[in-house]
Amino acid sequence: ESAANILIIDDQEPNRRLLTDLISVLGHTAHSAENGLAGLALMRETPFDLVLLDMMMPVMDGMEATLQIRNGGCGYKNREIPISVWVMDSCSCWPVATLSRICRMALQ
Repeated sequence: ESAANILIIDDQEPNRRLLTDLISVLGHTAHSAENGLAGLALMRETPFDLVLLDMMMPVMDGMEATLQIRNGGCGYKNREIPISVWVMDSCSCWPVATLSRICRMALQ
């Protein structure tokens, strides 16, 4: 399995840091953005294999970010990118096995 380029979009710095660490342990590369608008800007510049997206954020929430991605707002290629969405205050309950499974399923 080759390394994936994964984008984390979450307004909580501890969540972004934890997910970045977990993704690195799994052998993938993580990038992060603090809201949907910043995430869309990153997607226009960098090709990603998977987006991990929080639904409740300021500036642009996960629902609007998803709609923008699916409607081609980040380029035609990104319209089909796998997106894993969650709603929680903290990702600290995510074991490495859970994230590994999400990555494997989305990147098949």
